[in-house]
Amino acid sequence: MSRTRKAAVTAAFSYGRFAMAIVPGILLVPLTLACLGARTYGLWLTVGELLAYAAMVDPGIVGVLPWMIAQADGSSDRHALRRLVSNGLVAGCVAGVGYVLVAAAVWTVLPSALAWTAADRALLGPPLALLVVVTGVTYPFRIFRAVLMGLQDVVVVGAIAIAEIAIDVALLAALLLGGYNVWALVIAAAVSSTFMAAACAVRVAILAPDLLTHWERPSGAGLWLLLHNGFGTWLAGFGWQVVSASNNIVIASLGHPEWVPIFACTAKTTVVLLQLGWVMPDSGLVGLFIYAVVVTVIAILVIVWLGRLAARYG
Repeated sequence: MSRTRKAAVTAAFSYGRFAMAIVPGILLVPLTLACLGARTYGLWLTVGELLAYAAMVDPGIVGVLPWMIAQADGSSDRHALRRLVSNGLVAGCVAGVGYVLVAAAVWTVLPSALAWTAADRALLGPPLALLVVVTGVTYPFRIFRAVLMGLQDVVVVGAIAIAEIAIDVALLAALLLGGYNVWALVIAAAVSSTFMAAACAVRVAILAPDLLTHWERPSGAGLWLLLHNGFGTWLAGFGWQVVSASNNIVIASLGHPEWVPIFACTAKTTVVLLQLGWVMPDSGLVGLFIYAVVVTVIAILVIVWLGRLAARYG
């Protein structure tokens, strides 16, 4: 498959993921609000932003590893590939442990800082603990998705990502209707993310078994190389996190967590459209006029729908 065709396939799967992500991100919001209530859902969205900050313990390794894998693969350097995988797994394990520790620290100060009631703590504490543990355990397995991206296994990676979203949407809707409330959000996220991690690991074992059976010994120099190259990615991610993922925390700190879902649904429009605009150039293709027209039409429709949703639940 040529590089141009791979870029086109990557873009197609990216658009598919965005289309499917609209279902849990926007279309399932009325059901979620009906099952959880605006206050509980607002508190959960706030926790989600704080957990995103906890994920910043990853120093950009997952983001930069595909580029380094692609470079080693292009040079047919299997020794370098195995070294990157072994060092990446060690770094992923450290990041997973760090994530759990930071999330635990956040939980010790979050309820008092946001004036949560005892009922809020009892409701969100156990589901949050399960989600944090699952995320920490599966964190090292994110390396395998990065490996597949670096090897440009675009069809399989895209299909796994689509399946992950489908599992999340199906479980979320079924569990919400089954009365599982907050647990529905946690179980859907945990099962879908575990599927992604396991599927990518299995695919690497099939596609490049030598990367899993002939590991190089991790070294300080190898880990430093990952940290050095990943710092720029981490810095960019941190800046984006501060700008785009802090609003819910501010709103909840004002004592009105029930306002968070309204703001989150409204802000979702700009986030989705911005990321849609990145798909084509990120996939290596030049955006076309017809693409701009389609995105504009979609933007208008989404804005109108969100306006009606905000009026209904505001």
